[in-house]
Amino acid sequence: MHDTTVRLLSILLVFVTTAQLYFWLYSFGKLNKAKVLAPIVSGPAVSVIICARNAAAHLRSNLPHILGQAYRRFEVIVVDDNSTDETPSLLLDLCKTYPHLRIEKTPKGLSGKKAALVHGVKVASYDLIALTDADCKPASDQWLAHMMAPIFTGYSVSLGVGPFFQQPGFINAFSRFEAGLTYFHYGSSAVSRAPLMGVGRNMVLSTEIFTRFKEKKNPYISGDDDLLINSLTASHKIWLVHSKSAYMYSHSTNKISAFLKQKRRHVSVSWHYKWQDKILLLLYAGSQWLHYLIIILLAMQGHIGIAIVCYLCRQVVVLYRSYQLMPSIDGRELPWIPALDAAFILYYPIVGIFLCLKTPQKW
Repeated sequence: MHDTTVRLLSILLVFVTTAQLYFWLYSFGKLNKAKVLAPIVSGPAVSVIICARNAAAHLRSNLPHILGQAYRRFEVIVVDDNSTDETPSLLLDLCKTYPHLRIEKTPKGLSGKKAALVHGVKVASYDLIALTDADCKPASDQWLAHMMAPIFTGYSVSLGVGPFFQQPGFINAFSRFEAGLTYFHYGSSAVSRAPLMGVGRNMVLSTEIFTRFKEKKNPYISGDDDLLINSLTASHKIWLVHSKSAYMYSHSTNKISAFLKQKRRHVSVSWHYKWQDKILLLLYAGSQWLHYLIIILLAMQGHIGIAIVCYLCRQVVVLYRSYQLMPSIDGRELPWIPALDAAFILYYPIVGIFLCLKTPQKW
């Protein structure tokens, strides 16, 4: 490798590492400014909407925790999308114990989560809706009280956190780390009053915002929650609810194919974000990928001095922020962070290849 090439690569490495430090130190550091509101037991009435299809096992395990929230004025609407398992009978049994549970069916002739969600919003009794999924379990009975606190104080949207349960295996660890990184992006944007996205399994908004949302015509069944939040402007008052008591947990997949299938949906939808958001996300992903690629290239040629310095500078900050602010990451997992972070050098190209494949049209 010529000296000129080495110099150019070294300069580029300093540049992309600086870009990464900007994100991890400054941008993600804005999460430190996110305040926690005290939960409210009594406030505006809200409809919790859950779409389900053949989800009896999930509903049996999770729905009682949602129905048993300490908040006083709420209903739970489960929209059954043509389930063929025990979902209908399970819901009928739960209705005997929980009178605030309502069962709805996807309108005849329609199917899919999008149709089920639209119907759930249409039949909601109240002007405020809380969105979550059948496979989700709230961290406590204060979940809804925390999510409704910003609305009670005049905010338009509450964005919550949706981490994954900790399970054995590298795929689970990577899923939790990647979900935490996603939270860093949308959480810091929300604190800056520049809405980026949100997780559809943990958010509260008005039916008016939902019905006025004009989504772009696309074939995706997931990502509507992302596009909805991204379509909002700074004039919409958005609050990030990051209290651990308000987390909405779900299980990640342990299969690489299922994980990549899910990520393909989310990444493909991101191409419909506002242009400035696309630039920022591409800048982050590109600088992270080039950071590792250039370090490998320089190390292979024996130029390890600047490679080690840039790697250690960034890695110390990544470890610090992950331990300080990332959901579902604790001190015992810090030794794994470098490996999880380095895995993105393979993750980005693989997801890019998957984007070239046809997006699935089913649940």
